[in-house]
Amino acid sequence: MNMTIALFIGVIQLILSAAICRLIIAKKFIIAHPNTRSSHLRPIPTSGGLGIVIAYMIGMVMNSYFFTPTFNLSFIQWSCIIVIAPCMLAMISFCDDVFNIFFLKKLLFQLGCAMFVMLLGCYLNSLQLPSGRQVNLGWFGYIITGIWILGLTNAFNFMDGINGLAGGTAILTSVFYGVISVIYNDMQMAYICMFLICSTLGFLIFNFPKAQIFMGDVGSVFLGFLFSLFALFKSNFSVSSVPFWVIPLLLFHFIYDTSFTFIARLIRKEPVFQAHRRHLYQLFTRLGFSHVFVSCFYFSINILQGLTAIILVWFPLKSSAVLYVVFILMLMIHLLYSSIIIRKATNADLI
Repeated sequence: MNMTIALFIGVIQLILSAAICRLIIAKKFIIAHPNTRSSHLRPIPTSGGLGIVIAYMIGMVMNSYFFTPTFNLSFIQWSCIIVIAPCMLAMISFCDDVFNIFFLKKLLFQLGCAMFVMLLGCYLNSLQLPSGRQVNLGWFGYIITGIWILGLTNAFNFMDGINGLAGGTAILTSVFYGVISVIYNDMQMAYICMFLICSTLGFLIFNFPKAQIFMGDVGSVFLGFLFSLFALFKSNFSVSSVPFWVIPLLLFHFIYDTSFTFIARLIRKEPVFQAHRRHLYQLFTRLGFSHVFVSCFYFSINILQGLTAIILVWFPLKSSAVLYVVFILMLMIHLLYSSIIIRKATNADLI
């Protein structure tokens, strides 16, 4: 498939995604009403992520017609992992948008989808230590993979709380991952990233800077699950083998915010599975900063992480210890940010 066909598919996805979101806004099928945990003050149509999912599916079907998979697995395996499993989870999440499913039930459905892709061979089978030694994880790889998939899926969902944050992050992450795929000469993955960008952009134009529609679990869970698979899919099946660490680095700010909040609530003995307004980005907005400002702040972090990932990929590492140093530096930056937010939120009696 050449770039002209890929751009044609992308334009179709953009138009389709935007049209579906516009229809949901006009018909007001599902409404998110403001409550004590909300960041909005008026009823807003939700489940705009449905446009992302449908446009992505259409794009991947067209992609399969024009492009022969280059991954080291059958077409059925490839379709099940990169299309069917994420869309199955999206359907369950759409039901959650409509019927408000209990969190533990949703977690079981997510675990089922994670086990499905692992049975198809999509799991983390080895890990490189700082010394450079490659360790075979064996059966423990399935446990780590399950935690990774469930963790990133829910992290993306939890971070979808203000205008543009989840959608913008999905686009930026796809841009950087697509560029890295090109560096590794993996054009198929680059095209998939482009399709995801176009599908998400059709939603984002109605969600940022002013929200006419929300993404809903159908979109945020779908995106989180898909990004978790990108790392595993590439680590196991791609001819070019983009390293697993790329996705954790690109989405480090989402992973950190979710992990920090989860641990803090555990320490305070608060119910960790109950919805709340104490994520760092939520405290940021409650301090008086606009959704646009906070989202752009997170976008800037996303760009920093993306540029760092490109530099690490462009200049081959002589030692894997350098990678660990980079993650430690990122952690220090985020610790500084969180300490400032927590101190200001405490002074303002927000926590």
